[in-house]
Amino acid sequence: MGKKKLKIIFPVIAVVVIAALAVLYLSSKAKTIPPQEAQGLLPELSPIAQNFFDGLTSRDYEKASRNFNGIMREKMPPQQLKTLYEQINEKIGDLVNLGSPKISKQRENITLEYQAEFEKEKNVTVRIVFNKEKDGYKISGLWFDSPKLRQ
Repeated sequence: MGKKKLKIIFPVIAVVVIAALAVLYLSSKAKTIPPQEAQGLLPELSPIAQNFFDGLTSRDYEKASRNFNGIMREKMPPQQLKTLYEQINEKIGDLVNLGSPKISKQRENITLEYQAEFEKEKNVTVRIVFNKEKDGYKISGLWFDSPKLRQ
C-alpha cells in the first residue's frame, strides 16, 4: 500500500496544485472595465494622470508626484522621479502625445494605459496604476515600456 499509493497520489496532487495555480494566475489578470464603469472612472482618474504628465513635462517633480500614494511616494520621491525621467528623456526624448487611455481593473487596482509618443520613439506604453484611498484615487504604480527603453 505505501509506495505504490504514494507514486499514484503524488502526480495527482501535483496536477491539482498546477491547475489551482493556473486558475489563480488567470483570475489575477487585468480585466477590461465595462464602458459605463469606465465612463464613471475616467473623469476622476484623468485629471490625476494629466497632473502627473504636466509635472513631468514641466520638470516639476513635486507636482508630478503630488497624487502618489504613501508607498509610491516612499519608493519614488520627487528626486528619484527626476532621475527616472532624465533617463527616459535621454533615451526617447520628451513626451509629445499621450493618446487616449485604455482602462482596466485588477482586483482593487485601476490602470490607465497610454500608447504615448515621445520625440525619439512612438508607441511607448505608459501605465499608471491607481488605488482608491480614503481621500480618493492615488497613483500606486507607474511603468514606461518600449524597445529603446529596454536597451
